[in-house]
Amino acid sequence: MMKKIALLLASTIVMMASDYTLDNTKSEAYYEAKKEQFWSTHIILATNKGLEGTLKEDGEALHGTLNIDVFKFDSDSSKRESSVEDHLHAKEYPVITYDYTIFNNQASGKMTVNGVTKVLTFPVQMNKTADTLSIDGNISIKFSDFNVETPNNLILSAHEDLIIGARLYFKK
Repeated sequence: MMKKIALLLASTIVMMASDYTLDNTKSEAYYEAKKEQFWSTHIILATNKGLEGTLKEDGEALHGTLNIDVFKFDSDSSKRESSVEDHLHAKEYPVITYDYTIFNNQASGKMTVNGVTKVLTFPVQMNKTADTLSIDGNISIKFSDFNVETPNNLILSAHEDLIIGARLYFKK
């Protein structure tokens, strides 16, 4: 009798947990950085659609992994993208990863960039339907948080702070 109850509970838990698949045609990661050039401030926005991810619903929490291809950032400047790849040591660390849990509209987990892992926690907005789930969130970080040299040269000077974020769309 106890075995039957245990099997019933186990199968109920498995049925409650549902997997989502990342829709990478709609999803994107991004960064927003500021630079000073010729006494004025410019905002650089780069998006990245080179994403892979998983998401599992476990009761009230969501557990996921997001992988971002460092070579897929698009800022409308191939020279800038090449510089980003150099600063992130993309040949050695071609993927940014974020292993996270979402609970009460807070994402918290370990992000690895440039071979450096940090815990990042930030609020997210979620919209859920019967078949889909969208997650949108961002956080302000510093280049130095991940041992990334702030991009500077004779003509421009980047701000140390930047915003990173993602707009993720999942399907059941």
